Amino acid sequence: MSAALFVYYRVAPAAAARAETIVRRAIEELSGAHRVRGRLMKRHNEPLLWMEVYEDIVDLSAFEDCLHRAAQAAGLDSFLDEGERRHVEAFIECA
Repeated sequence: MSAALFVYYRVAPAAAARAETIVRRAIEELSGAHRVRGRLMKRHNEPLLWMEVYEDIVDLSAFEDCLHRAAQAAGLDSFLDEGERRHVEAFIECA
């Protein structure tokens, strides 16, 4: 059974352009390495609220570990708005 992972957070206005480049690169690398479908979304009426979506994950635990390490290596927390953190939610399909 495959899973989907949703990661949402608010980026700092001054860091948005640089953050987008880095996040898109990280999504591309993770998607290719783990054969998942990944994309970046922004809330339609709040463009600094972002969501990374990863679908078709076979080994959720391993992917979450890799995602966490990739975020740390890229320094993604440094792009977040003050007081923000990355929220990670995992969902599986209903049987």
